Amino acid sequence: MSSSRSPTPTRNIPPGTLPIILAQFYQPHGGEHWTLSVVESSQSIHTFEIRGNTDSYTYVHDQMKNLDRVESYRGGCHVGNVPKDNVTEMRLKLKEVIINKHEPRWNPQVWVLDAIKLLKDEGWAFTGLTEVFTRRELQKDMLRWDMVEDTVYERVLQELDTGRPVSPAMVALSAEEGKPTSPTAAPKAKS
Repeated sequence: MSSSRSPTPTRNIPPGTLPIILAQFYQPHGGEHWTLSVVESSQSIHTFEIRGNTDSYTYVHDQMKNLDRVESYRGGCHVGNVPKDNVTEMRLKLKEVIINKHEPRWNPQVWVLDAIKLLKDEGWAFTGLTEVFTRRELQKDMLRWDMVEDTVYERVLQELDTGRPVSPAMVALSAEEGKPTSPTAAPKAKS
């Protein structure tokens, strides 16, 4: 049985700004790796992330192309928009987000959540974003990826190209544990 949830909001990308997405990537050892990405085009994506292990975590800004061609990409969430001429400022601001090496409960996902708080202070992240909402949106976009629907990256590229927001495919999360479920999934067997 799936719970009825409000749909993923369609967030506009105002003229003169670039979308900021939280992208998630599969990791074989568990959990997803998160990055923040500013999408200029399919050929120019700024990534902001923490790389390394608990003793070597490092903030990295990089550039890439074609996020949807990265084998481990599993969707994401549109978290804000940055003015086109503020991407360098954003890169420098994100250097200020604290990295807690040797803290067992700290990981790159915590850094991304803290980075979103900083982006909110700058007016570049959507107000009302909470960790619970963000994680739910990530689950829903991973389900879209699994169902071969457009993920947030593909939707923001379409909007950058056409100037019109693209609504995400409707998906439902199961009532148990907030797990994504396919509308055609077989019901769980009772214990």
